[in-house]
Amino acid sequence: MKKFTGFLLCLLLLCSVGLFAACGGDEGERTELKVLSFRVEDKDFYEWFIEEFEKENPDIKISYDSVDTTNYSTLLQSRLNAGEVDVFGSQPSFFTSETYLDKMLDLTDLDIWDNIDPFVLQECTSGDARYIAPTSIVGGVVFYNKDLFAAAGITAEPTTWDEFIDACEKLEAHLGGITTTQAPIIGGLLDTWTVNILVDTIEANIVRAENPDFYYDLATGETDMSDPLIQEVLTKLEQITQYYQQGATGMQYSMAPGRFATGKYGMMIDGSWSLALVRAAEPDFEVGTFLLPTNDEASKNVNMCYKTGGGFSITKGTGKEDLARRFIEFHMRDDVMQKYADMCMMGPVKSNIEVKDPLAQIFYSNENYNYVTLAENTFVRGMPGFVTAEVLNLFTGRTDAETLCETLNDLHTQYTPMWTPYVRDWLELHYPDRVNG
Repeated sequence: MKKFTGFLLCLLLLCSVGLFAACGGDEGERTELKVLSFRVEDKDFYEWFIEEFEKENPDIKISYDSVDTTNYSTLLQSRLNAGEVDVFGSQPSFFTSETYLDKMLDLTDLDIWDNIDPFVLQECTSGDARYIAPTSIVGGVVFYNKDLFAAAGITAEPTTWDEFIDACEKLEAHLGGITTTQAPIIGGLLDTWTVNILVDTIEANIVRAENPDFYYDLATGETDMSDPLIQEVLTKLEQITQYYQQGATGMQYSMAPGRFATGKYGMMIDGSWSLALVRAAEPDFEVGTFLLPTNDEASKNVNMCYKTGGGFSITKGTGKEDLARRFIEFHMRDDVMQKYADMCMMGPVKSNIEVKDPLAQIFYSNENYNYVTLAENTFVRGMPGFVTAEVLNLFTGRTDAETLCETLNDLHTQYTPMWTPYVRDWLELHYPDRVNG
């Protein structure tokens, strides 16, 4: 009996050691893949994503962090310098910074590029390499409160600039004035990059409605920032600022959808990516959408200014590039991208992915819209943020449209030599026949 008991104890001990070793071995064989993103809004999707990815890739443990856009650049640069990130959220604007471009791995040989919109492929390309695996397209739109419009006597969506200003006037009168808690337009402009959304939506139906090749002309020196079309953009931008809530430049961007949902604001001029936040806020009114009609002719107000909203890049030199490739290829699978479109309501980069939300369908599948890419003015807008900083002065009354036009032209001239290589790359991508013909 003692011998049998001893045998059992030994057997149990061996089994325990074996199980412990197996668990420890599994854990030891898992490699941590550090991922950083600026899409804090996509938290629920990436919880699902990580669970599914790790099921199929049991040798990888994903450490996923996201931070708001205000702090993303600083954190990303810090982690890149410290070697603490393997996959990071990126945008085409990153190509204008050697800080990022030097760290990006060429993804051209990945099996992810089928069915992707040709314009998106362009935006993910610099030189002969593709550095960004794109996950979404986004555009500048107007969300509006249908109930408040009706109460203010606005019977139809505005289709011209005059109709839009008339709607703003009616909303202001109906609300009894503009304060921090009510206004025709709500916006959070403390995150200064958000000013670009407004500039882009105004520009699309003025500049490129009149001259689709305006940015080609600007790049080649056939025009400059004192062009009458730019002056018109800035004049209308100055007009629109008076209809924002008081303190717009002091409010965080992320707060705008929630404030809009209170029903005290007529419109929110924003990126289409805010749709998920608007839905999550559960407003008790019907939300509509239209393109900002900045042209005086209704037939020309059909340009939706859109871009690659985001994607992922792989950090070079980490030793974990092969694992990172598996992360990218999993993310870009059709079933995963459809799940992303469903949960995050972002515009799909692939032609075989569908959006289901009614407003998303208006944004991304509208046969009446003419989609014009932001790539055509990225090199103008991105130069050390000078447009953003100067445009903010319109909101605070420190400048006017005429003075701002002169300032932007001077700054554009000043930065042009520095920007020449990027502009050349942009021309090669978008106008190869003209450059090489």
